[in-house]
Amino acid sequence: MLSLAACCVAAGCGGRGGGSAVTPGGRESSARVRPMTSLSTSPWKAVSLVQPLTTIGGASADTSGAWVSDAAAGTLQRVTTGGATQFTTSASSVHGLSLGSDGIAFSYPAGYGDQPDASPATLFPVPLPSGAYFASGEIAYNTSLEVIYLGGYVQKNANCTDGIDAVPAGGTSGTPYLGNGYSTVCGPQFLRIDSTNSDVWFSEGTTPRYLADLSLSAGKVTDHHLPAAAAAAIPGDLAAGANGDIYFSLCNVTDSHPGGGNFMVRVNAGSTQQTLFSTYSTCANTVDSMLYDPNDGRVWLANDTNTLTAVRTTDGSVSTYTLTNGSSASSGFKALALGPDRALWAFRESDADAHAYPDQLIGAVPSYVYTLQGQPVTVTIAEQNYSGDFTAGVVAGSNASCTVTPIVSGRSQTEFSVASPPGTACTVSFSDTNGVATVYVPVVTATNTGIPPHPQTQPS
Repeated sequence: MLSLAACCVAAGCGGRGGGSAVTPGGRESSARVRPMTSLSTSPWKAVSLVQPLTTIGGASADTSGAWVSDAAAGTLQRVTTGGATQFTTSASSVHGLSLGSDGIAFSYPAGYGDQPDASPATLFPVPLPSGAYFASGEIAYNTSLEVIYLGGYVQKNANCTDGIDAVPAGGTSGTPYLGNGYSTVCGPQFLRIDSTNSDVWFSEGTTPRYLADLSLSAGKVTDHHLPAAAAAAIPGDLAAGANGDIYFSLCNVTDSHPGGGNFMVRVNAGSTQQTLFSTYSTCANTVDSMLYDPNDGRVWLANDTNTLTAVRTTDGSVSTYTLTNGSSASSGFKALALGPDRALWAFRESDADAHAYPDQLIGAVPSYVYTLQGQPVTVTIAEQNYSGDFTAGVVAGSNASCTVTPIVSGRSQTEFSVASPPGTACTVSFSDTNGVATVYVPVVTATNTGIPPHPQTQPS
């Protein structure tokens, strides 16, 4: 069995500790406050919401906790490990959320609003010219420039062009920046500011579809083609990573490697190179369904299932985490937020609870196997704060000659022998006995295959 230190090397563990409750204030409703509780033997934790979310509008976080909006009810809820607090706005509906200067900024159909941590929300209506509309859920707040970016589109006859309205914080008039070309698909689906605060990225609805970025210094929008392997993809949600990197979830195109699922792509305004990652899952395609954890370099994806996917961007290693308890939820996880205490919060519609996953991360060493001559390779599995066995399997679509066998030596089943003949395609999976955490390990049996999760660099 690996030591805890070795486990953290394998899983890339960080340490999401518990946080203290925040004293509420302002225009709010009291929660059914109870401490974060465990779900059976699962590492997942639950906190009661003030009321279940009817239609999730978005999620984000500030220094006081994680936030989630209910688009249908026009409300916000702040969640910490100590409980949940609800804030009622005067907006008819509340959509996307973004970190604000003194709380959370949110979008609504007529503009944007500001919800401080301890006072009523303020609405800022932003009039638009005829034929221009805001896209629900699209907001990003540049705290260094004090500018709100709202996603929208301009309609011309039956077609539209996407754009972004840049509004000074506290103002009600913005500067529009339009994308290139017209399309029958109206509105950028998602937008984010990169970590350098120099570009705002969004997905255009044109055909073929592009990844677009608004350069704040140049004041213009530039389109970036998708990599050839994913040229037919439809961009989903996106997350801002380190050093100006942006990660897009790509829908509609499936990786051909065994179990590959939909792609994720990394782009950067300062480079012509793009990097494809396999995710072994379906795409993230709702507002705030992706986030980047700067503490360990993972991108997390929620795809309307009860399983979250984590892609480690340093080597492309993919792991998944499943909430196994039943509930009255009418959806899978739709939105994510990383709380100030590093609890990863996930939200479902019609669920009485918000759910947090701590740093009980699973990992494999090596994270992808090179066996060019078909020789067996030993893979060691570890999961932080878990000391049980792991079960192994060969992912559907793999070559029938691919094998994965436990190495039994009187210890727990944490070591496995993996092999596959040269020139074959194979992926193996390893799961804990709780049915929560799974890690995927591709088996590379030929040179220059670029098999995921080894990231595949592509020209733009």
